[in-house]
Amino acid sequence: MRTMARPTTRKQLLIVEDERSRRAIILDSSFYLMGRSTDCDIVLHSPIVSRYHAHLLAIEDPQSDTPIYWIIDGGSSESERSTNGLTINGTRKESHELKHGDTIVFGGGARAEFYQLSQTQAISIKERIISEVSPFSSVVSSRDEVEKEQNDDCVKGTILIPPQKIAQDSEVELNRLASFPRLLPHPIIELNFHGQITYLNPVALIEFPNGSVSDPTSPAHPLLADFDLCEHPSDRSLIRRTLTVGDRIFDQSIHILYELQLIRVYSIEITERYKTEIALRNSEATTRALVEAMPDAMLCLSRDGKIAGYHAPLDKSLPFDFSQHIGDSLVDCLSTSVADPLKTAIEQTPLRYSQAYVFELTWNADDRDSIFEGRCVATSEDEVLVILRDITNRKRVEQVIHKQVFRDGLTGVANRMAFDRDLALTLEEAAQDGSRFGVMFADLDRFKTINDTLGHDVGDTIIIQFARRLEHCVRSSDIVARWGGDEFTILLPDMPNEQLAAEIASRILAALEEPFDIGGDYRPIKIGCSLGIAMYPAHGTDSRTLLKHADTALYHAKDSGRNVYKLFRSVLTEQVTEQASLEYAVQQALERDELSVYYQPQIDLMTGDVVSIEALLRWRHPHFGIVSPSRFIPIAEETGSIVPIGRWLITQACTQLKAWHAMGFPHLRVAINLSIRQFEKAGFCHTLERLLQDLEIAPEFIELELTETVLAKNIDRAQSILKQLAQMGVHLALDDFGTGYSSLGYLKRFPVSALKIDRAFICNLHQDPRDMAIVSTIVALGRGLNLRVVAEGVETNEQVILLQQLGCTHAQGYRITPPLATYEVAKFLFEHRWQANHPDEHSVISQVQSLLPPDHRPISSSLSQPPPS
Repeated sequence: MRTMARPTTRKQLLIVEDERSRRAIILDSSFYLMGRSTDCDIVLHSPIVSRYHAHLLAIEDPQSDTPIYWIIDGGSSESERSTNGLTINGTRKESHELKHGDTIVFGGGARAEFYQLSQTQAISIKERIISEVSPFSSVVSSRDEVEKEQNDDCVKGTILIPPQKIAQDSEVELNRLASFPRLLPHPIIELNFHGQITYLNPVALIEFPNGSVSDPTSPAHPLLADFDLCEHPSDRSLIRRTLTVGDRIFDQSIHILYELQLIRVYSIEITERYKTEIALRNSEATTRALVEAMPDAMLCLSRDGKIAGYHAPLDKSLPFDFSQHIGDSLVDCLSTSVADPLKTAIEQTPLRYSQAYVFELTWNADDRDSIFEGRCVATSEDEVLVILRDITNRKRVEQVIHKQVFRDGLTGVANRMAFDRDLALTLEEAAQDGSRFGVMFADLDRFKTINDTLGHDVGDTIIIQFARRLEHCVRSSDIVARWGGDEFTILLPDMPNEQLAAEIASRILAALEEPFDIGGDYRPIKIGCSLGIAMYPAHGTDSRTLLKHADTALYHAKDSGRNVYKLFRSVLTEQVTEQASLEYAVQQALERDELSVYYQPQIDLMTGDVVSIEALLRWRHPHFGIVSPSRFIPIAEETGSIVPIGRWLITQACTQLKAWHAMGFPHLRVAINLSIRQFEKAGFCHTLERLLQDLEIAPEFIELELTETVLAKNIDRAQSILKQLAQMGVHLALDDFGTGYSSLGYLKRFPVSALKIDRAFICNLHQDPRDMAIVSTIVALGRGLNLRVVAEGVETNEQVILLQQLGCTHAQGYRITPPLATYEVAKFLFEHRWQANHPDEHSVISQVQSLLPPDHRPISSSLSQPPPS
């Protein structure tokens, strides 16, 4: 049921024009269906218009009493879309919010104009439209047709006032009617049969201020250029033409009113539409030229598998002429081996024009196989375009290259690169389906002696025969590869237990009982081999670990007397087993949400303020319990897991910092340790910058801590990366200063802003004069270079006082506070702020003491007293 829009102070008027009439409709309902079908609310009489071409939808405007009308392409359902679309003000659109003066074209078969007017203006315009012939239409309906249209529209809810009613209007109404041209957004010009301009509407005056009404000697109006009434037949009352004025283009309807001796010129600017049409024609010409120049075959197919069009390749490489079978079905003119892949491509091609379905097609013709790469894209809902390119030669070259790259030149078995690739694929599959597999190392015993005594030719002969025997001993699914020299690796997929791997190893040893025939005058030689086996996941969960453990088992076999096999478990100690399990657990820690971040504040020893908080990584494993960072971080570094873990740590710390800033600690800075793998990963600076932008955190609130070892590995690259970080505004601290490859040159070349004294120099500060001297030197060095110096591992009152006396500016450690969980940090910060504002004594020491939680706070006198001599 149609609902009525709420009453408004202004009327929405739609002037509709098609091949049969022009009429005005006052919009007063919330929904109108428009189209060629007779059951539409607004019928558009044109064969070009779709049955359900568009619909109007009223939306209440909370700021005014006038609803907002949207015009939407197609019927009310998502699947109903018009054939020729909507053009709003010269632009193709699927939906549009209607505004005063908008012009709508329904696929070129009908048009409409939208206005917002007072109620009296709207009614007057309706009356005028009924009383005069449309200036926009080249087809004039008969009176019977007009009356029929009126009756049709009355049924649809549009009331048209008959022409006889105009004679009864008052002079006031006629004056209102005369204001209609003033409302149109297009220029209107009236002139008499002598060529004198008698009227210009406001738009014509504004856009062409030089046009004159009263001066007969003035030059012709720009919109009247090249128009001469004498050149046109006297029986024509409507003339259509296109006029160019400067860089603007107008579509003109010239209405000749013989009874009034007047010529009325309506001009609608179509500059943008014209440019769009020109661009479209140029684009079509370019596309045609590209198609003709393309070396590939192009085949247009309907969704039901019929041939709709064909462009032959320039080299005529396609072994079939589709141009002779336009309209035929694929299955009727092609073999099944060719038709089926094409039919599958049609079915798999998505409707989105930007997505393509790519496939390969092998075409046998004249006892020769040709390989084509197909790319299938949708051109409409009913048709697809298949582009076929001959890649036969490319495939042959790829096969040669593949053989050269992945096969061993001497034995023909897989080489080391191929084995690494296959091992990586097997690891991925095993991680997904939980299967087990084995890796085996095989090495000929005392082969070097044979090589040195009999020569490399004999050695190569033995290696080739050894490879053949290995291939005969393994299963068809196993992969034998030459690792290097006389050493081979064997990948044993789908290996449920160690017993089956041991059986294969036993077969290999048995096959070597038969001597090698080396030809020539040499007698056959008997050579043994040693085998080492590692199993996934028991002996490793990554390729590096598995190969290392299999190699370890191999050398253990050689140490055991040679010509035997050994499983890695035979040489595993309890520590090695736990290490392998730990390596696997580290890789799963982030995914299993076992990691957390603790925070340890750094304080200013001169003011007692908390200036920074260091983010510390913690790991609680369900089996190993709390694992020390010094134990699991090196493993993460070695396996590469530190990269995603480090990225997670930075994200967590930055997110938490933003929360602390919002709590009222806007000057707080967070310090984050950076691993060497993170530091060297390409794009690290860009990734960090983007993260800070997303979180809206200024870079100066981030401090990255790097060790001297990280910087020393590649000084030039480190200098470049640090320079980028410094330019971003990120602070850089040199961690564990004095314990690594210390070089004062680092401080000159690298833009660091802080030095962190390692806890090894702090723990015995009050007992060891050498530690005192080292700390004093580092502090003096930092002061001289204008660097902030932070003492780590501060645990006693004496250390705090000595550091103050040495001039150390900042400290962190258990004496201030141990690392805190996230929820504890906020409590610590708020308590510190309150205690700092209520000091017991007016000294720096009292402010430092106020920083400490109650259960860690030392006695006031102990902090205030000087250290013992």
